[in-house]
Amino acid sequence: MKKIFNKRIINKHIAIPLYFQIKTFIEDNIKNGQLIEGDMLPPEDELSKLLDVSRPTVRQALNELSAAGYLERKRAKGTCVTTPKIYNNYLSKLESFYHEMVDQGQQPVTKVLSLSLVENDETVANILGCKSAVYLERVRYIDQKPVLYIESWLPAAIYSGLIKVDMENNSLYDKMKELKNPVVRVERLISAIAAETKDSLLMEVPRKSPLLLSVTTGYDVKNTPVEYSIARYKGSSHKFKIELLV
Repeated sequence: MKKIFNKRIINKHIAIPLYFQIKTFIEDNIKNGQLIEGDMLPPEDELSKLLDVSRPTVRQALNELSAAGYLERKRAKGTCVTTPKIYNNYLSKLESFYHEMVDQGQQPVTKVLSLSLVENDETVANILGCKSAVYLERVRYIDQKPVLYIESWLPAAIYSGLIKVDMENNSLYDKMKELKNPVVRVERLISAIAAETKDSLLMEVPRKSPLLLSVTTGYDVKNTPVEYSIARYKGSSHKFKIELLV
């Protein structure tokens, strides 16, 4: 750990503030995997000696990284590397995952595992009232790490055109809107589950790790159910914001 921290990582002869150089160095090493979640950083006084800078300079860098979610500072224990949380308005605002992440300055990446027509699925038939449905299976990534695994079903009679769409680079809700039948309201059931074998492989977490399960039924302007989705969120990566008005 100490080996990556030395006075050569900063340049005192350029206009970039020293604390910002330290902050950038640590953040880059977290992103490239040199520092991983759970790693403990040297104490402030030790870092100041290793980097040949003042202790307040080190403290400012660590405080800003802590505020951004990259570090967690624990009294009497020290400073450890953590994973920044993704904030979601998923429970209080109808918005696609893609647009919500972009609004937060993130660059989401989608991998489509399956996009096909399915027939005679009893659960889907009971919810959507159709025998034939478009099935879309995706994993969503932030910073090259899987954060969401989602399966969606939509009535094929309305949305069969989605089969030919590049769903790795398009929003599902945007495409539903283009097909003149958008989702205008949803009902969501939220619960905590333990990751099963497939979940653990796709989400890159140990089996039985905590996941947040969200089951969504989306309705169009005629109050007809047109979307049935099952989403699994990595528990360690997400925080959900709920706003209630009186």
